[in-house]
Amino acid sequence: MVGGNEGDAGRSRFGYDGTGEKAVLDPVLKRRFWKSINSLARHAGFTILFTINAGPRNRDENGAWKDKQARKLIEYTAKKKYPVTAWELGNEVNGFLFIHGIRHRVGAAQYVRDFAVFASLVREVHPGARAVGPASAVWPVLGEPDRIIPTLGRSSAAGPDDAISWHYYPQQSSRGGFATRRAAERMLLSPRRLDGILRYVRKIRKAARGREIWLTETGHALYGGQPGLSDTYASTPWWLDELGLLAREGITRVFRQTLTGSDYGLLDQDTFGPRPDFYASFLWKRLMGRKAYPAPCIDGPDRKLRVYIHNSADDSGKFRMLVINLGAVSASTSVPGRIRDRYILTPEGGFTSKRVNLNEVELDEAQISDR
Repeated sequence: MVGGNEGDAGRSRFGYDGTGEKAVLDPVLKRRFWKSINSLARHAGFTILFTINAGPRNRDENGAWKDKQARKLIEYTAKKKYPVTAWELGNEVNGFLFIHGIRHRVGAAQYVRDFAVFASLVREVHPGARAVGPASAVWPVLGEPDRIIPTLGRSSAAGPDDAISWHYYPQQSSRGGFATRRAAERMLLSPRRLDGILRYVRKIRKAARGREIWLTETGHALYGGQPGLSDTYASTPWWLDELGLLAREGITRVFRQTLTGSDYGLLDQDTFGPRPDFYASFLWKRLMGRKAYPAPCIDGPDRKLRVYIHNSADDSGKFRMLVINLGAVSASTSVPGRIRDRYILTPEGGFTSKRVNLNEVELDEAQISDR
């Protein structure tokens, strides 16, 4: 599944072009453009989660969300049988206080009322699609600034088939003015920092009360990624470890920010060449199945060797084991049974290299396209 974001009003006339520079954006979703997005998704075998505007310009004088524009889009999409399987209300609504100012803050109680209207609309005009929210930003150290997730979880606005969504970046790049944890190479190799996401996962899982949990936006560093880290192999152990941790904790969908754009894009925004995290994502999808099994910490208290066990993605009855070595020296372990295949991903030329080797052979985009 891929994500799409309509963009919250108030930021709809201006956005950021991926380099941190402000750029003018077209606030209108054109029918032709929407068709092209869905055509691409269909040809690639993707389904789409689309984020619906919940910003100030889409609210009435009392601050309630208006469903008129959303109804038109969802009805049209359902009529065309486009591959949209989920609709999400709002993009980081819990951050509106900081983005739009106190006058446009949307509190938890208001968002729950909005979501009740939104979920009812989705069920009415697009049966079979999921209603998802609140896409809250959860910050390292700070957590969720406005506690919308637990309020929505306690309410009846979100039904049992709806999903609870959130956003998480373990660090913030140097582009942003506000940070609780600046991007640094040493943090990418710290087991304690990698495990930091578990604190929030477990809180959200409790708040969700049995509903599915989707991480609908994540990347190595907020504000477009950190140059020289997010676009290199340095990000790859973190990315694979987060996928393993989240699968083990029962998070059913993870959306990477982003396919292309700025430094955290899986593809270089100028050349569209694959970055190291693209190859890691490719291997994860091809090898690791949906079922995660408990795996012991096999490297003692420092946890420098991280292990995740899944069924095979091809449902062949095999098991797949992901082993991530965070240490400065080589490490080895033994496993029961016979190892049939090994896929060893290493940097070509240093930890912050933009090139990677698979089984000691440097990868390039032609090799991926051949597969």
